[in-house]
Amino acid sequence: MTNIILCGFHASGKTTVGQALAKQLNKTFVDTDALIEEKYRNLYQDNKSCREIYQQHGEEVFREIEKSVIESLPIKTDSVIALGGGTLTSQSNQERIKKMGTLIYLNTKKAILLERISKNGVPSFLQNASFDSFFEERTRSFKKLADFSISVENRSPDDIAEEINLYLTGVKNG
Repeated sequence: MTNIILCGFHASGKTTVGQALAKQLNKTFVDTDALIEEKYRNLYQDNKSCREIYQQHGEEVFREIEKSVIESLPIKTDSVIALGGGTLTSQSNQERIKKMGTLIYLNTKKAILLERISKNGVPSFLQNASFDSFFEERTRSFKKLADFSISVENRSPDDIAEEINLYLTGVKNG
């Protein structure tokens, strides 16, 4: 029983691919952004999206809620888990997640991400940052931490999930 954990940028398809992968493997799907929103709702009796939480309370409060969500996840659940784009910026989150299963980076080209992200307005975490430096920093981190990296451009979530499954089968058998 091991978890499959998806990391990558905001708008890289972690939730969509995670749902497809969980369905293919008959595993439970867990979206940490949804858990953050649920925890916020329980703490503040208020419905807010991750974006709204970040905007209203700032990064520090958002990351504290996120950290408590990550710490609350069981180490071994045999689930597919989609992480928020910034979850791995925390050393304690990195350490916990590496104990939880196989970390897979959904690699997306910068131009595609920028186009996807811009559709809903610039996210709060990017308002005072250069996207280029942000992209380079996070890319290095994802590549360093992930057990496997997969390109997701111009591919359906089912195709990506299938390739991840083939990788995992090879790891188990190889």
